[in-house]
Amino acid sequence: MKIPDEEKISSIVTCAEKYSAAVLAETVKVAGELQKHHTFFEKLTSVPDQSEMTKKEKGETFVWKKKK
Repeated sequence: MKIPDEEKISSIVTCAEKYSAAVLAETVKVAGELQKHHTFFEKLTSVPDQSEMTKKEKGETFVWKKKK
């Protein structure tokens, strides 16, 4: 049975609307989770240019420190 074009378009629009609603709901959820950490992120400062920094290994990771 062939579906008429209008039904196909209606089906696609309905699917897109449901997808948009689901993405919006997930975005709101994630934003709410991140809000708890707002103060932490506000206090972060950017790392200066690498030419002004040294990279020291600390176990399996590393730490950037400003050159003296």
